[in-house]
Order: sequence, then structure tokens, then C-alpha cells
Amino acid sequence: MMKIVLIVKNEKMQYKIKKVIRIISIQSDKEISILNFPNWSKQLNQEINDDTYYKLYIIDFSEKENDSYLKIAQKIRKKDLESDLIFITNKSLLETIHQNIVQIFDIIDTPKDLESHLLKDIQIVMTTKIDQQMLMLKKEKKTIEIPMKKILYITRDKEDRKAIIYYTLNDQEKLLRVNYTLKELKAKLDSRFVRTHKSCIANKKRMIGRNYMKKYFVLDTGKQVELLSPKYQEEIEKETVG
Repeated sequence: MMKIVLIVKNEKMQYKIKKVIRIISIQSDKEISILNFPNWSKQLNQEINDDTYYKLYIIDFSEKENDSYLKIAQKIRKKDLESDLIFITNKSLLETIHQNIVQIFDIIDTPKDLESHLLKDIQIVMTTKIDQQMLMLKKEKKTIEIPMKKILYITRDKEDRKAIIYYTLNDQEKLLRVNYTLKELKAKLDSRFVRTHKSCIANKKRMIGRNYMKKYFVLDTGKQVELLSPKYQEEIEKETVG
């Protein structure tokens, strides 16, 4: 799922943006959640701090709201460098935005070509920016979805034989026990996951270091996991190239 968060007060502008999003949703047949926060709120703060899904923020940087909306954009960037920001503004405010906000996806000069420009931007995001791959599992008659990019590694409990999935949520490490074998889970995962040990599968994109002599790998969280067997070195290094 993709979340588009509007920081927009003007109702006419909201309508135009939502119209574009509806067109893309129909064309792509993908689920898009639209949220709108005309002002700073507790709910907006919670949304910024929730990193479960990639988010695209669209900010109507108008003359009246520019100070408060600039602060909101700064709060977003302080917490979240993965999601993207699109500003709808005018040329007189371009310098202000560039001086205060990093990693801007686009700035749209309003009202010139707003809808066509925004349509093109969101289409680019949909095709190139979003990692929507989910690991879908059954647990106690419920379906659980975990974004694959959030998974760190998966091990097998020696006592109850259950698999333990270690993943991140809002910068915290979580774990989930499931009644699946590692072989079954490996078949559900994509190519970023490699076997590092007979009892471990790891997300190679979350690995920042490996020591085959001492048999451990290091994750981007700083955690050291002592489940790295030289037996799998050739496979890991081959699959990690690029």
C-alpha cells in the first residue's frame, strides 16, 4: 500500500490533488491511502513517526501557511528521509524551500500545469520509488503482512521449532514467532534474502558487514548476529554483487 499525505488547507486544491490520485489509483490498480492534515496535529505527528509504509507528502506551500508548513516539512525530514516531499508553490518561494528542506522530490509551480505535472510525479514514484513487497503469513487464522524491507533476519527456535522473524518498526526491533519452516519462508521471500546459516535467513540489504572467520554479520541497526557460516559464503557474495 502507498500512503499519500496531503498538507493542504485550500479545499479547491485538495479536490484537484485527490482527482489526480484517483486517476492513478484506477490506472495502476494499486491501493492508495489518502490522508489530509490542514494543520499540525497529534494525528499528523503519529503518521510521521509511523514508518510501516512509504509515504509521499504533498504540501501546499501558500503565502498564508508557509511558516507553519515549512516547520511541518522540517519535522518530516528530521524523522523520515525515505519518504518524498512534493511542494506546490510559486516561484517567489522556491529559494525559501531549497534553503530549509533537504531531499525534495519536486516543486510544482502553481497553478501552471498542476494536474498534469502532479500526475507525472506520482506515476514516477509508483514505478520507481516504492518497495511494496510484503511477506504474507497466516497466524491464528489471521493474515499478517510484514514489509520485506523491514525484515532484518529470520531464525529457527531450537526448542519449539518455530521460525522467529526479526524486523524493525518505528526504529524499534520487533520479533514474530510463526509456524513456518525456514524453507517455506525462503520460498515466500524475494532475492534480497540469503541463507547465512542452516538456522538463519538474512536480508542482504540490511547487512553492512560480514566476518566469515568469526562467523557473524552486522545489520544496519548496529546489531551483530552470530549466524554466519563460511559454507554459504560463495552464495551470499554472489547474490550480494551489485
